Amino acid sequence: MDFHFFQTAQMKEDLRTAGFELEEAVERDPYSDIEVQSCRAYLFAKKP
Repeated sequence: MDFHFFQTAQMKEDLRTAGFELEEAVERDPYSDIEVQSCRAYLFAKKP
């Protein structure tokens, strides 16, 4: 399985550049002992 990690700020900019309107961005720390130890971001956007 391959994974790609992106920076939240870059994803926000990419969404805006693609014409999306960012509604919410939520970041969280990883759940210890359950998943890879990297921060997570959930971005909610819509096309106006």
